[in-house]
Amino acid sequence: MPKETMDYFTMNNLHGNVFTPWPWGGYITWRTDKRAQNFVDTRIEPFTLREIEIASTFPIMPIRLLGEMVIRYKTEYIIINTHDLKPEWDFLTSQEFISPIYQYNKIFIYHINTPNVLNFYRDKQWIHDFKFSDKPF
Repeated sequence: MPKETMDYFTMNNLHGNVFTPWPWGGYITWRTDKRAQNFVDTRIEPFTLREIEIASTFPIMPIRLLGEMVIRYKTEYIIINTHDLKPEWDFLTSQEFISPIYQYNKIFIYHINTPNVLNFYRDKQWIHDFKFSDKPF
């Protein structure tokens, strides 16, 4: 993870729940002085098998997992290397589910548009093991 990406995050006073690839978790939490709460903190072991599954498959299956990331884990930002992205990411950005707010080389910071995500997933069967409600938070 480039230092410049986290410089942008901290200089713009961004904070909240973040999803990143597995190896970046501990660095992001440390670098932001815990203002960014990462989905997986690599300085400790993951908590559940579901978190391991999400951490390993989210970059290649974002449409299936984005709703769960937003609802269950209250994810607000995604920091990811676009080299890892699949065509589903084009769909997510075209639906205004996620908006790029920063790019350095191939590293992007995306902000998640929670209302758009919730409206889309409310009627879908892609998210299992979770019940939708009018006020998921």
